[in-house]
Amino acid sequence: MVILIILRIVAPALLFVSPWVGCIVNLFLDMIDGLVFEKAGFSNARYNRFDKPLDFYWYVWIMIYILANRATIPHVWLFGAFFIIRLIGQIGYSITENHMFYFYFPNIFEAFFWAYVLNDVTGWSDFRKTSSLLIWLAVVLAFKIPIEYFLHVAKLSVTNIIFKPIFGKEIMSW
Repeated sequence: MVILIILRIVAPALLFVSPWVGCIVNLFLDMIDGLVFEKAGFSNARYNRFDKPLDFYWYVWIMIYILANRATIPHVWLFGAFFIIRLIGQIGYSITENHMFYFYFPNIFEAFFWAYVLNDVTGWSDFRKTSSLLIWLAVVLAFKIPIEYFLHVAKLSVTNIIFKPIFGKEIMSW
């Protein structure tokens, strides 16, 4: 478990090696950490005391990467706005431990960064064009809002949703 926490602290630096690799590694670590914490006997509430700050630490690294590369990354102002929206959600949750703050202030920031990185790797569209931006925003919102609902309103485990068809059972109890 300590190794996993250390990896979650160190892995965001991979953004500066390769944004794609940094995103994939951080997604993988974030997906498995709940399972590791649960198997170690942590309650969901106790796990969240580690996970939520580590998630936000990841978002800060993304914002640092964006600002360090602002000459080549379009729409930095939009990334900043999405970061602030999530920051409000993080602060609200930290004060109240009410998951609805994450639904009302969704994590569009990270998903939009994923869209930027995916677009950059594939060259699908010119992210600087308004038409491409609007398409990517629509895709991000259509993808992310339901996930925020599943996680923070319906309290469903995305890990279980993904892995239950593979293993034939839920792998997490919370």
